[in-house]
Amino acid sequence: MVKIRKVSSRRVQSTHRRRGTQLESAILQAVLEELLETGYADLSMTAIATRAGTSKPVLYRRWPSKARIVLAALQGRYQASEIQTPDRGDLRSDLLAAMTSLASTIADVTPELLWGLLADSGADPELAGAVRAEFTDNEPGDWLDVVLERAVERGELFGATLTPRQRRLPMQLMHEQVMSAGHLTQSDLSEMVDEVLSPLLRSAGLRSGAGGGTVAG
Repeated sequence: MVKIRKVSSRRVQSTHRRRGTQLESAILQAVLEELLETGYADLSMTAIATRAGTSKPVLYRRWPSKARIVLAALQGRYQASEIQTPDRGDLRSDLLAAMTSLASTIADVTPELLWGLLADSGADPELAGAVRAEFTDNEPGDWLDVVLERAVERGELFGATLTPRQRRLPMQLMHEQVMSAGHLTQSDLSEMVDEVLSPLLRSAGLRSGAGGGTVAG
């Protein structure tokens, strides 16, 4: 699971004036730490500014609302995450390992956070689109290609191209599980691989090869 480093004091002392990316990084890290401690509903711009060692006007110059600064922090954390794709010897195991790594990038995303962002974006179409892009339209990056290409090389699958909608499915499944059940366990990930992703691969034309492993499902 993704670990967010806590600090012993809510205020970060700085010996020099920070600007640009250095200041932005400190602010967004403060957002993640405050979310971990207080949750979305009780999060305040005052607390973020205090923890980051800056002022509320500095925050509002960059992000006009709590929802926007939280979304920026989540986007930055996800973009900085590297999805691990270890070679476990067969397609199912590779998919499960990569999905486990992917799940770690949203380990601190709670139903309260998701519903709060959705509620706060209701009157802001631009923000609503950004929230939707982050949590429902987010494609998985290169990890899925790595896993599938490895399976093709083993002879487990024949190649095919997934549509953008199909590529977004792993992250959508995870967020749906968090919003509906409030948790994301290893058992949940196994069910996603066995009951959803494997049938999807077959329907997309990625058929199991006789000489390779079996895609469960």
